[in-house]
Amino acid sequence: MAQVADIVAAVRRQFADAGRPAPRILLAGARRQLLELAVAEADTLALPFLLEVGEERLAASIRELRAIAGTRFDGLELALSVLVVGDGEVPEAMRMLVRDVPRDAVSRLSGTPKEIADTLRRRRDQYGISYVTVAQPYIEQFAPVIELLDE
Repeated sequence: MAQVADIVAAVRRQFADAGRPAPRILLAGARRQLLELAVAEADTLALPFLLEVGEERLAASIRELRAIAGTRFDGLELALSVLVVGDGEVPEAMRMLVRDVPRDAVSRLSGTPKEIADTLRRRRDQYGISYVTVAQPYIEQFAPVIELLDE
């Protein structure tokens, strides 16, 4: 943890010394010590969830993070990784990784593009998650969702 904190400080210092704004810092982790560091230093916190985590655990994790972050919570950008998009065939490259991911896992977005966009909006409004990464094999399936989110 100390090494990560030192690296973040060194990056910020290097940019400050050059008279430039520092890049946004993204940290990911589940342990309390890393969450505390992320709350203090990061601009974005990637929520690390096991593949089987559902909405209930997501809500509990957000409540825990709010307690740790206090007033800083609203200043954090929260990120979540999505491994499966849609209800179609899982691409060969993803089958081994996601074979045990339940249908209700937060790392799986099921439904039509509109339903997926609604899920992402709800997670943004309810939990503050506004940054989503999507596994590369699902870029094409996710494109119509992006169009709906821009509306």
